[in-house]
Amino acid sequence: MSNKTYDILKVIALIIMPAITACTGTILEALNVSCSGVVVTIMTAIGTCLGTIISKLSADYKKKNN
Repeated sequence: MSNKTYDILKVIALIIMPAITACTGTILEALNVSCSGVVVTIMTAIGTCLGTIISKLSADYKKKNN
């Protein structure tokens, strides 16, 4: 994986996904959408999975270069 790809994925996982998840959850709750909790849970799971993968890739990269 190139540094550019890693940097993009890192921004998505650490900044964009949590912001979109919080915004979506707030809007769905304000609109009284019945499945808003499920939607936010799924979005949080995707963000957590992406963050975990990026952390593992970073650790492997650091271990390889040391």
